[in-house]
Amino acid sequence: MSQTLTNGLAISLNNVPWQKVLVHIDEETDDEAIVVLYGLFPGRRYDVEVGVVRGDRGGATVERVGRATEETPLDNYDSDTDTAVEDPPYISPRLRNRSGSSLQATYRSPGSPALSPSTPPRLGSGPADPPPLPTLADRLHQLQQTLTSLQAQHAQLTTLLKTSRKDSQRSLAILRSELDGMRRAAEKSQGGDMRARQKVLALQEAVRRAERGARECEDEAISTEGEWVELEGECATLETVVRDARAKEEVARKDLETVQSKWSVVETERDVELGSVRRNWEKWETRRERLEEVVQGLEKRLEEVLMECESIEARWETSVADDGSLERTNSSDSQPQPAEKVEPPPQVDNDAPDTDAAEDAEVATKRESVWGGLSRRFSSSHH
Repeated sequence: MSQTLTNGLAISLNNVPWQKVLVHIDEETDDEAIVVLYGLFPGRRYDVEVGVVRGDRGGATVERVGRATEETPLDNYDSDTDTAVEDPPYISPRLRNRSGSSLQATYRSPGSPALSPSTPPRLGSGPADPPPLPTLADRLHQLQQTLTSLQAQHAQLTTLLKTSRKDSQRSLAILRSELDGMRRAAEKSQGGDMRARQKVLALQEAVRRAERGARECEDEAISTEGEWVELEGECATLETVVRDARAKEEVARKDLETVQSKWSVVETERDVELGSVRRNWEKWETRRERLEEVVQGLEKRLEEVLMECESIEARWETSVADDGSLERTNSSDSQPQPAEKVEPPPQVDNDAPDTDAAEDAEVATKRESVWGGLSRRFSSSHH
């Protein structure tokens, strides 16, 4: 039996592969096995197919060895464990599938034999005599031991199922609370998502603008490269012009140095002339100041003379009615006396040079004209 189950069993429940299977092989005789299907619902009809996997892993085939239709009864259904329990019958060479409690979940792994519902009895391949059939007592003893182990496994699986249910309920409650928290967080983050979406749109627009600017820069770079070739030709022409200009500049610099040397001589002569002109100007300024002082003294004297003339006229008008002697006296007094002449202003120092003689003569002429005018005015006012 163990050799037959080396590649595993293929169990189909209502034409659907079924994985919830337990297999127990008799270790003493190794000619029979008990297959238990768990996870079934009571009161339902199931069509069970059992097949043996033949061949290697690459070209494995399934050989159908049995088919049975069973209905799970409701009498042995335990509401606490959700499993139906019944006594396992004697397994004949043609295996029969029964619904019952699960003992231990076994899964097929790569490289290990798969555990499936049932295996057919090992078929003899040689002329050896068939093994003797066990007695009824031995068979009963084996079945009782199997039943005891199955009941113990049933209790363990029931406890495991209850624990799994509690854990699943606890996990479901935790998941629901986490889901509620995530939902609330999602509702809160909707505003942030909207702002982030707006930022993303703004960034996309900025990227589009940057791409458009990059294309424009590329176009400008291409046009600039074309202009660069033209500018290189112009630069060569300008270099020739610059060399000519530098040669002309050298000639002009030499001419400038010559002109500057001549100009320095002219400046020296001009400075000499300016020095003489400045000395003459200072001399004329000194003479002008002295003449201004003379004019101021004459103006003061003129004012005094005018005041005396006015006082004389006033006295003359008051003495018109007097006698002739008074008239002669007044006429003799009205003549200007030499002693009353205004003293001339101080003369210029005799130390002045001969070039000032003409100016002094002009000043004396002006003084005489002023005194003559005053005398004529006085005489006219007297008559």
